[in-house]
Amino acid sequence: MAQKNNFVLHVLIGIAIIALLAYFFIFISSNPSFFNDVIQQYRLIGLFVAAIIANATIFLPVPLDVIVIFLGANPHLVGLEPAFHNYVIMAVIVGLGAAIGELSAYILGLQGSNIAARFGKEQVEKIEQIKSRLGRGGTVVIFLGALVPFPFDFIGLAAGLVKFPPERFFAAVFAGKTIKHFIAIMAGALGIEILKAVFGI
Repeated sequence: MAQKNNFVLHVLIGIAIIALLAYFFIFISSNPSFFNDVIQQYRLIGLFVAAIIANATIFLPVPLDVIVIFLGANPHLVGLEPAFHNYVIMAVIVGLGAAIGELSAYILGLQGSNIAARFGKEQVEKIEQIKSRLGRGGTVVIFLGALVPFPFDFIGLAAGLVKFPPERFFAAVFAGKTIKHFIAIMAGALGIEILKAVFGI
């Protein structure tokens, strides 16, 4: 009886997560300026919330990287002056929000193989490949997956399926996403400075 109750609870949690993510996707699709509005109104808190939402959408691309590069060139939009330590602050905030958002795929993976089987055949095959890699240096695989432009949801789902320790998953994602977004922020910051020098602005 307890196992049946646990199964029902897991299914209900999975359905709630999917419904919430679908709502976010529909809302964001019909409000393309949503992230800009949130960030400009709430600044660093808005940036944090935007990072959570952008990374909580499973297999649905949200252009957070473009926004982060733009903010690197225009840190005043979040109430910061152009300075190295402020770029670090921005990267940490985005990295933390991203790590929290990526827990959505991890939690979905915890629901078991029946949840994963609802995705397409190609997606399930990729998840299975990643599952085998997580058994050999899983923390490094998760860190590198968060660091490079790879569809991270596959890794999150696989980590949940193999019951990878949540604290290690979160720490690896946080580290990888923070470094990734710091690079993006610096690209925006240095890029605008180069343009100013070229055009004598």
